[in-house]
Amino acid sequence: MASKAIAALRNRIVDFMETKWDGSPTREIVEALKAAHPAEIEAASADLHHSALMKLVDGVSRRRQRASDPQQGELFRRFSLPKAIVMPGATGTKRDRDRLPIRNVTIAQAMAYSQSKPPERRPVRDQGLADFLEAARPFITSPDQTVGEALAALEAAEARAAAAG
Repeated sequence: MASKAIAALRNRIVDFMETKWDGSPTREIVEALKAAHPAEIEAASADLHHSALMKLVDGVSRRRQRASDPQQGELFRRFSLPKAIVMPGATGTKRDRDRLPIRNVTIAQAMAYSQSKPPERRPVRDQGLADFLEAARPFITSPDQTVGEALAALEAAEARAAAAG
């Protein structure tokens, strides 16, 4: 939930955009707001700082998810699993999010995440998670089992099948 200072600042921005905005670029709008409302900006500075850091971490994390990891097994790559997923945090709000490494996510969390978007709106990595959950279904023993454990069980079963056959 946004702080009162952020909410007040947001209201100032809405007012500014509705009454004074003339099509100026964002940079000029920010400078005008800083000049017109320094007290509100100062009051919200800690929350703004926190929000900016959250966005930076989120951006870096998303870029790193695309990087290849030599420790990922063939199945991990085959299903295009993300390195991490973002779940609502303790408060359940979009603003309070937890980034969880995919191997540590429980099957229950992975299923909730996978089903949170309709199939036609899923990015490739989210569809890969759904495909993995379907393929691993026979090896899932509990909703508390981790994706890493299910992945290991699936890899072991495929290795046994390849050796037998």
